[in-house]
Amino acid sequence: MKKKSPFNIIILNQQKNKYWLKKLMTIIKKEDNGNTIKILKKITKKDIINSRCNLLVSFHNGQIIKDDIINYLNGNCINFHNSVLPKNRGWAPILWTAYNNDLFAATIHKISTGLDTGDICGQKIIKKSLKNFSLESVYKLLETEGLSLFEKIFPKIKKEIINKKKYIKYKKQLTKQGTYQNESQTNYLMKKLSKKYKTKVSEINLLSFNDKRIK
Repeated sequence: MKKKSPFNIIILNQQKNKYWLKKLMTIIKKEDNGNTIKILKKITKKDIINSRCNLLVSFHNGQIIKDDIINYLNGNCINFHNSVLPKNRGWAPILWTAYNNDLFAATIHKISTGLDTGDICGQKIIKKSLKNFSLESVYKLLETEGLSLFEKIFPKIKKEIINKKKYIKYKKQLTKQGTYQNESQTNYLMKKLSKKYKTKVSEINLLSFNDKRIK
């Protein structure tokens, strides 16, 4: 019987708290004990080559992935982003979703040249009102939903890479219909939140109504 080749995954993660990272790793290991995982804070093409990486997973990662890495991996790079993409691309998507009074969502998408613009692999939209949730509570909810979504689509993504066939119906982003917020806008808004991530969504909605200088 032919021995199965290992499936090598690099996870880019820059969080200090590894609680959610450990949950992601558990899902990957549960799918197949043959999955190997390497955790990095930053990545180069050399890292990809040396590890014989099959899939790059960006999970709470601030590094912009360059084209040479994307092309070397044949586009087999995915990113977690907590918004209804293409809305609220960029910085602090949960904060800006609340400010813009949009629906909350967990999204997994392909990494492309543009920031948070790649084809959507899967998306879980929260249709119930979260106005009484704090930003922190919304974050925990969307982390859970994002990992649940990953658990469903990861076997298909892996199968696509191994068999070089499509098993997922990808959705192209209409970026012209989306929104993007940068670091300076985010810092300005955060200074207005005395309770920071304990602030309720409803309070941010009210702030949005009264202060139009941020947009």
